[in-house]
Amino acid sequence: MSVVIPARNEAPALPATLRSVIDGLPAGGEVIVVDGASTDATAAVAAAAGAQVIRAGAPGRGPQLAAPQSSFHFFLPALPVE
Repeated sequence: MSVVIPARNEAPALPATLRSVIDGLPAGGEVIVVDGASTDATAAVAAAAGAQVIRAGAPGRGPQLAAPQSSFHFFLPALPVE
């Protein structure tokens, strides 16, 4: 299973989102964060959590850059911090 998370300036929301996704991921699954030209620590937060990070050159060029390895792909937004 592959989970693709498009994100732009989502550093505050990513730790909880990634923790939830990674905890529920089956063995061999992957998490890909597509960073849409963030100006915050989005890419660093994602990488520190163990996600593969793809950096989009501009906002709006996100999920189409991901190349998930599995047959099952899920696209998930970063969840807001509450």
